[in-house]
This record gives sequence, structure tokens and C-alpha cells, in this order.
Amino acid sequence: MENIFIMGVDIGTSGSKGVIISSDGKVKAEDYIEHDLSMPQPGWAEHDAERVWWGDFKVLLKHLAEKSNLKPRQITAIGISALCPDLLLVDKDDVCLRPAILYGIDTRAKEQVKEMNSIFGEDYLFRLTGNSLSAQSLLPKLMWLRDNEPENLKKAEKMLTASSFIVFKLTGSYCMDYLSASVGGLVDIKKYEWATDLFKEMNLSPELLPELGWATDIAGKISSKASQETGLKEGVPVIIGTCDVAAEAVSAGVLEPGETILVYGSTMSYLQCLNRPILHRGLFSGLYCISNCFFSGGATATAGSLTKWFRDNFSPLEKAVEKQIGINAYELLDDEVNKLASGPSGLLVLPFFSGARSPINDEEAKGVIAGLTLSHNRTHIYKALLEGIGYEIKHNFEVMKEAGVAPEKIIAVGGGIKGTVWPQIISDVLGKEQYCLEQSSGAPLGAAFLAGLGTGIIPDRSLIKEKWIKIGRVVKPSLSTHNVYQKYYQMYRSFYEKTKNCIHQLGKD
Repeated sequence: MENIFIMGVDIGTSGSKGVIISSDGKVKAEDYIEHDLSMPQPGWAEHDAERVWWGDFKVLLKHLAEKSNLKPRQITAIGISALCPDLLLVDKDDVCLRPAILYGIDTRAKEQVKEMNSIFGEDYLFRLTGNSLSAQSLLPKLMWLRDNEPENLKKAEKMLTASSFIVFKLTGSYCMDYLSASVGGLVDIKKYEWATDLFKEMNLSPELLPELGWATDIAGKISSKASQETGLKEGVPVIIGTCDVAAEAVSAGVLEPGETILVYGSTMSYLQCLNRPILHRGLFSGLYCISNCFFSGGATATAGSLTKWFRDNFSPLEKAVEKQIGINAYELLDDEVNKLASGPSGLLVLPFFSGARSPINDEEAKGVIAGLTLSHNRTHIYKALLEGIGYEIKHNFEVMKEAGVAPEKIIAVGGGIKGTVWPQIISDVLGKEQYCLEQSSGAPLGAAFLAGLGTGIIPDRSLIKEKWIKIGRVVKPSLSTHNVYQKYYQMYRSFYEKTKNCIHQLGKD
């Protein structure tokens, strides 16, 4: 058994991660690489699938093999997770017809959302798919292509997501997991099948849809072509895989109903595993990556992408120090925040720099920094950005409570928990403890666990939770700081309502 190795890869918004584990759950190697996000027009967000998604997979495979002193052909099973939902069209020759349109940070299909709601009615669509239509939804994005790039749609053979594209490149199989399709608003959650009537009504062919399956189902095996291109052994099984937040949840041991994960990534997302569907218009809902389970959750449109924006535009010194001596720029920014007085920054941020996802679902929202005076400096602004994400998560959790799925134990994962400042701000804003995982591999580790479960290398999912998941630290809220943050949170909620008409107009002239 010590010679059995599983590879997990996660394709993210601004970077991709990979891991190789042995059959006893030990991490043999891990790696991370950054990539670009294309925003050719305001409200658009795209990836070059061949260069970014497939290119990252091949680079990660090379790096992981070198770090683990393994050859690619020694890998026994592969699992993929990725950002979702996103829309990629491939033609009959397996050529990508255009860059992939990304998830809710791409808001181009506003008119198509309105069209669908007017035709079907918001209530019908919500009851059918468990989700309200928004910039997150895949079908309006496909309709946008119908209306604006009909030549590409006419050539299309299949529509894929990031995870299903990598699986296709490895195996030649067209497939998508239930959770990714559910988050995209395309699954009839009562029948466990594609909502094909929606396609037909919108003059779109259901033939574009790949096969549906659970994340742990075997999608296929490494093809001869993929073997020659990557060095992986022909015939190695590849699972269907899933959305990044679900893989993060699995990496944290969220494998049974009632458990909640909070993911610090380019966006901040949360998810609770359920034994029955629980629907709310402000949440994302659907089928989970574990068979016969459901989920309820949501996500911000910015989080780590907001801190990256600040680093890249306002922190040249920290970037230079990182490049020269290797101290992470975010660690340096955290050191500056720690020099400020404890408690709120005194500023208020609406963190909607790429629109707002759950629970507001306002693709026309814009970011706002309010309360600035001459006494504030860039460190105050950086801290206020972190606080703004905290307020957005608190709003999400309040909506979860309304729906009857209030988070009790919060397991925190992702790159953002490596520091101490941001998790403490989040706990202080929420007034809740966060259980931060000891291991930092996150989504690729979850993808590897799912591959192990799907191939039988990992015989039981209880093994993951009991032996391989370890809590590194517990972040406890300060009651006095939480009480002060409560006042700022109320201002945050009120501020959006009072300014939304104005911020909708910004950029329209």
C-alpha cells in the first residue's frame, strides 16, 4: 500500500494548487502557481482554458513529481477540483471555441437573467433548481453567447467547467458532477437530472450537456494521448471531481450532514452538508459531492482577490521585500495592522469590487470605502477591507440562520488562515470561534481524498475524518471587540441599502 499515490489538483481564480498523497493520507508533495485573470471588459472575467487550466495541471504534475521524487507514471489515481460554475465551449475537434466565462464575478449576462425570469417566473426557477437566477448561473451565460456569439455556439459540441475540462483532457470523457451543475442552476434537484426543458425553451440544445455523476464516480482512465503528453500511466482512473469549495469541505472532513466550512480563498465561500434540501433565495443550494447528500451555502465575489488588489496597487515595498528576501507581503501587511489600535478600523467598506454574490446577488454593486479622514493611512484601509469581507460573511450567516441551517461549528480552511489578523477579525465580527485546520493543502487534498474514495484506495470516509484531519488552532472572538463590530455591521447593512442606487449608476455613463 505504501506504493499507492494519489494526485489532487485544484484550479483557482488566481492560482492553482496540487498535492500528492500516499494511501495512508500523508502528503508527499504540494505546490502552488499563480496565473492571470483576464478582464477584457468591465464585468467580464475569463480564463484561457488550454493555457491556464490545462497548462497549470501539467506544470503542477511536473513540480509535484520532482518534489516527491516520483515519476508521473507512479500516480495511481487522480482527482480534480476547480473554480465553478464556469462555462467553456469545445467543438467536435476538442478545440476551445473561446476563453472560459467564469462564475459570479463575470456579470455580463444581466439581460439574459431578466429574460429567463420573465419567461419562467422566479418562483418556478427557484423551486426547480433550488437557486435564484444570478450572475452565478450558467444558462444565462450560455444565452449571452447565443445572443452575442452565435457562431461559437453553433460550432459547440459540449459545454464544460474547469474541472470537467481537465478530466476531459485526461480521459476524453464529457462529464460534470452534480454539485457543480447545481451551483450553476442547471439541475432539477428533485429528479437528479439536467433541467433540459429550460434549454429547449431558450432555443439551446440539451446535447451540449455532459453526463452527470457524483464527484467520486470514475469519469474514465488516462488516455494514450494524455499519457504521451503528461507522462501519466495509461489506464489510471480519474474521478469526475467537483467544485473547489466542496473539495475544501472534504479536506476539512465535512463529510456528514450538519458540518460547516468557511473557505478563505480568492473569494470567501461557505458550505454546510445537509441530509435534505433546504432552500433560501439568498443562498446557493443543491446536491453535494457526497452521494445522496445536499448542501446549502454561499460566497462573496471578492476576498483574497481584494487583498491581492491592495497588495499589487498599494504595497510596492512589501512586494519588493518579498521578492528580495522571501518574507510574504501579506505577513508584512499584517504586521502593520497589528500596530494599529485594537478593534474596528473606523472605516466602512462595501467589498463589492466584482459585484455582490450571496445573499445580496447584486451584479451591479460596486466597492465603496467610507469614513476616510486625513488621519487614516493605507494600513487602516487594508484592515477595513478585511472587516468588509467579515461583514459580508456575517450577513450570509444570518441568512443561513433564517433558512434553518445556522452554522454552529465553523471549520476554517484556505490560504487566508495562515496569518492571524484576518481570522481574528472574522471571529470578532461573527462572535464565533473558528477551528483552523493544521494542514494547509485545502481543495487539492480534498480532490485527492475524493479520488481515493472513488477508486477504493481509501475504503471509508470515516478514515479521513478520524485519522487525517487535524485542527491546528482555535480562533476565539473577543466579546468586547465583537460588541463594537456589531455597531459597524449595522451601519454596513444600512449603508448598502442607502447607496445602492447611486453605486449602480457608477460606470454607466
